Amino acid sequence: MSATYIDEPDSPAPPYIPGRSQDKVDNASTPTSSIMDNEDRSQRCYLTKFTLYETKSRYYLVGSNQADSVFRVLKIDRTSPVELTVIVDDTMYTKQEVVDLLMMIEYGNRTGGLSKVASAWGIIGFVRFTEGYYISLITKRSVVALIGGHYVYHIDETELVPIGQASKLEKNSEEARYMNTFRNVDLTRNFYFSYTYDLTHTLQYNMTRPPQTADNCESNYNDMFIWNHYLLENGFKSLKTNSEWILPIVHGFVEQTNCIYAWARIEQMNVNYVDLFISVFGRNVFIALIARRSRHFAGARYLKRGVSDKGYVANDVETEQIIAEMSTTSFHTYDRLFGNPRYTSYVQHRGSIPLNWSQRSQDNLGMAPKPLITLNCVDPFYTASALHFDDMFKRYGTPCIVLNLIKVRIFPSPSCINRIFLLRCPGLSLKTAKGKGQTRINLIGRARRGNQILEPVFAGDAENPAYRLGHVTPGIVIGFLENIAEKSLQETGFFHSGPEPYINVLRREQA
Repeated sequence: MSATYIDEPDSPAPPYIPGRSQDKVDNASTPTSSIMDNEDRSQRCYLTKFTLYETKSRYYLVGSNQADSVFRVLKIDRTSPVELTVIVDDTMYTKQEVVDLLMMIEYGNRTGGLSKVASAWGIIGFVRFTEGYYISLITKRSVVALIGGHYVYHIDETELVPIGQASKLEKNSEEARYMNTFRNVDLTRNFYFSYTYDLTHTLQYNMTRPPQTADNCESNYNDMFIWNHYLLENGFKSLKTNSEWILPIVHGFVEQTNCIYAWARIEQMNVNYVDLFISVFGRNVFIALIARRSRHFAGARYLKRGVSDKGYVANDVETEQIIAEMSTTSFHTYDRLFGNPRYTSYVQHRGSIPLNWSQRSQDNLGMAPKPLITLNCVDPFYTASALHFDDMFKRYGTPCIVLNLIKVRIFPSPSCINRIFLLRCPGLSLKTAKGKGQTRINLIGRARRGNQILEPVFAGDAENPAYRLGHVTPGIVIGFLENIAEKSLQETGFFHSGPEPYINVLRREQA
């Protein structure tokens, strides 16, 4: 069976219900709910549950940690329709203190009172169209993975709440049109978040970066993968403040399993598939796949191609495979932070061809299924391509192995792009390697004499040996790609957590 998790309620319970008599919270029964000293108040807490209250002049967003032992309050002004004023209360409250605070707010607003608006699991951000601001909240979530004791969630439902005084929108107004356009971006499909694990970075970065100190408490999120970056900037001055209210949202794919599904025909059992548990020396292992899509230069197919002037390729996706033996889930051991040696990770990257090209339909082509490929501009220095590979070296180190998957026997033929890409990659390797030691690019592409560039063989190709024999053998493709994968893995290596295995020391001595 695949990885399963305990069901949770659709919405968190509010700490305070306006208009109802509140029972006194028994702090003595819960040690974590007692009054915190100065040292405890200075520590960061992770807010996982939120309740939105409103008065006529303000919104009060109350957040709490998982144990309901620490509460924070965010105040949002509602008097100005065009300006957004968000006040972060730095006080860390206990449950009884936040109940007393809300009762005092309700008592001070006798005319309009205090009412509960919504319960949520996180803040996506703030957005404004033509009139007032809105706050976007996560109202339903589901667990999809558990990595090192950190839960990863998928967004299932969201709610857009107007911050100003509610008013009925006209059907054909500009505000309604922009709101419908915003809602076309379905935030309930392939958007993920985690309260305690940094999804914007790889496992290697998260387990090897230096711990935060009092002098260096800024967050290190990779804003390339924060899809609610602009929405959060509207309400918070900086995303580097390590605030408990900032929750990065990642677009892509996250799934974790401890088995594979093998389809089979077993007539006696009358089943269509069987579960094959992944076992290594009798120990079950879990495989997690995380795909992070960059927010830079993203778009629909055929509308976004090539590379931008800043070196961002279209539809950049970073895919990470994490394999773990889950006898202990934590990253840490009893004597060492991030000392658990049972995690491995391998990262791959895909993106559009890093050249200035496009593939858009022209008026004279009508309903062409595949628009023609055009080179937008010719840069003799290939600056954008060099910036792209510089970014690759900065993110992943060296060497950078490129697998060329350009199809040269289809229409419209991208052979012109393939020719330029193959000719310029050696030049880019020399250009980016200047002054950087062993920085280099290994290109796996079209085969030629006099170099080590290869071309993949695909089943069904007229030049495929299997095709010439009168039958198609898909296994030849898999075997070829397996050879590429094995050589690439030997060249780049993979991340292994914990202390270095002693076998590596022996191999270095034998080399």
